[in-house]
Amino acid sequence: MEHHTEYFVHEYLVTDLPKARAALKTDPFLGRWIATARGCKHECSYCGGCKSAHKTLAMRDGIVPRSPAVVVGELERLAAAGVEQASLSYDIAELGDEYWRTFFSLIRQRNIKIGLYNECFQLPTPTFVKRFAQIAEREHSCLAFSPLSGNERVRRLNGKLFTNAELFNVLDALNLHDIFALIYFSLNLPGENGETLKETIALAEQICQLYPPSRTRILSSCHTLDPLSPMAIYPEKYAIAVTMQTFDDWYTYCRDTQLGGPAARTEAHRGFAPSDPQNRSLEAMADAWDAARTGHESCWWPIPPSW
Repeated sequence: MEHHTEYFVHEYLVTDLPKARAALKTDPFLGRWIATARGCKHECSYCGGCKSAHKTLAMRDGIVPRSPAVVVGELERLAAAGVEQASLSYDIAELGDEYWRTFFSLIRQRNIKIGLYNECFQLPTPTFVKRFAQIAEREHSCLAFSPLSGNERVRRLNGKLFTNAELFNVLDALNLHDIFALIYFSLNLPGENGETLKETIALAEQICQLYPPSRTRILSSCHTLDPLSPMAIYPEKYAIAVTMQTFDDWYTYCRDTQLGGPAARTEAHRGFAPSDPQNRSLEAMADAWDAARTGHESCWWPIPPSW
């Protein structure tokens, strides 16, 4: 693309927010998403890119990975163009040991210096974390995790199949190897309510106590229903009512929530609601999350005012 450089600065996944904001004015960080695979083997409740959605859209039953050599070739070109961070579209830990070992070996062989952002769909092994630390440029690198809730039942319902103890085991490996951790929760997914949120806040507090705030970011936001997500196809399983059906619904969502009005923080254009509307108050839950971050402001972000 003739204007490809315009995409770079907007694609850097922030690890040090104040530093990144300051850099935007002078020497901005450069980042870029790159494709590692198509398809998925998971059925996360909220995701329109899940296994069944790919089956519907592309008649694809499994994952089609790009070869490690091709992806590493792209990393080499991006690094030469001055890109500091490449964000991998599909979790390379999920592509298997042979894939990620080859991927990391090629980066080392070619002496490519670039940061990597990898969203872990489930949990990688400590060995993967160690190898990631050896290869990636750590100042611009990050591993992201999505426990979604501190309540393990809610987490399983929405597609994340690991326990709190297993999460801490992997976070210990990140701490050992000085890797930045980005940890995502979700305020409004099915099953999360005022009571389970207490468990989510407790888990976030425990993470803050155990891991350096300079190397950890914790955030929570509200999901919006994806077309063809399991929640959209099987709302009864998740005890929700679907409220977004048409292209215009999602267009309105994209137009309105970016403005950052009060409703965009929680309720606006999310596309679903609990079948029992008395089950929870998202506004009260958002306020509780924001109040709990007192004393942890450097690593615990408030509910965002938009998307």
